[in-house]
This record gives sequence, structure tokens and C-alpha cells, in this order.
Amino acid sequence: MKHKENIQPAFESFLERHRLFIWKLCNRYADGDPDVGLDYVQDISVLLWLRFGKLRKGVLPQQEQKWIHYIARDYFRSHSRHNKITLESYVEESLFVTEPENPSEILAEYLVCLTPPECDIINLYIQGFKVREVAQLLNISLSSTQRHLHNAIVHMREYAQKIENQM
Repeated sequence: MKHKENIQPAFESFLERHRLFIWKLCNRYADGDPDVGLDYVQDISVLLWLRFGKLRKGVLPQQEQKWIHYIARDYFRSHSRHNKITLESYVEESLFVTEPENPSEILAEYLVCLTPPECDIINLYIQGFKVREVAQLLNISLSSTQRHLHNAIVHMREYAQKIENQM
């Protein structure tokens, strides 16, 4: 973590230089919705922070913007692929006791059976982050992240079975 603390001022300066560029880029993908645009800015900023050590020192601002654009493009591609598949397609229909009005209500209902690490991982995963990115964001190993994700799915299935048996 010492390395990340040493680059924090440089990263803050980098973000300040490109703040407007990042906002315009994210807002374009958000179709003008400022709340969605702000969410995108936050997600892209996290990805930039995670990859900031890979950016060569001394590059021109135009090259930095190109690098930001590549990272944002990959994020939006991944995000759009992930969002084409709804929450219902990830979870078997037998898990639902009633017809869901809103997928987020279903998720909230099932999160009660998870441990805090499982809950954190599921939330990030459903937001569109890849398992490797979730591991980096939470600063845990990839194998631990995969194990927690697997356990979370198992716990949610068990919880659904328990609800079904009570009916």
C-alpha cells in the first residue's frame, strides 16, 4: 500500500488535469443523465487509479487522454455486455417466490443471507466489474474473491430454498 500512497498526489494532479475530459466522456455514454454520468466518472476514476502505475511518466496530455479513452472504452464495452443480461437470467426462476417488480428489490432481499465480504463482492460484480477487478478493488486475492463469489451464490440458493420450503 506504500506505493499507492506515494503516487496519490500525482494521481490527484492527473485527475484534475483531465477532469473535464473524463466528465464529457462519461456523460456522453450516460445519454445526458448526470447521475449516471457521475457513477461512470467514479467507476472510471477507480479503474484509472488501479492502472495509474502503468502509465509512463512524462507523456503528453494528449497521450494521457488517449490512455483514459482506452480504459473508458473497455469499461463501457464490458458494462454494456454485462447489462444486456438481466439479473433474472443469472438466477434460476425457482429462486423467486413472487414475480419481481424490480431486480434490485430481489437482490436486496437475498443480500441478508450473505457475509459482509460476500455482500461487497456481489455488489461490485453485479455493477459490472470483472472478478479480477473486484479482487483489486477490495485488495484481496483472486482465489479468495472467486471463493466468496461462489459461496455467495450458494448461500443465496440455500436462502431461496429455505423461503420456498416455508411456503
